Amino acid sequence: MSMPTSTIVKAQRVRIIREIESAAAHDLTGRLPWRPSWAVYFGDRAGLLDALATRRQCLAFIRVEDLPPSIGTAALVRRIRKSDAGLERILRRYGQLEAA
Repeated sequence: MSMPTSTIVKAQRVRIIREIESAAAHDLTGRLPWRPSWAVYFGDRAGLLDALATRRQCLAFIRVEDLPPSIGTAALVRRIRKSDAGLERILRRYGQLEAA
């Protein structure tokens, strides 16, 4: 049984955003990665920036104290902080956030 197209598109968007998060956590330049094939999922770079801003907002709502201790909350907190910092660099560089 194949997945509906909308489910496939959502899964691809999530995969791409996570790929960018991972790269951004280590790239201090704040450069926005872009591949022409991503236009199918985000339209253009502006659409991708909007998706990254939404992802960053979602990360802000995670309440670590509500997570079960079995998932390794200390490691998760480090990963969230690195992802947030990387996304913040991208969004600042492209004018999506005001300078602090």
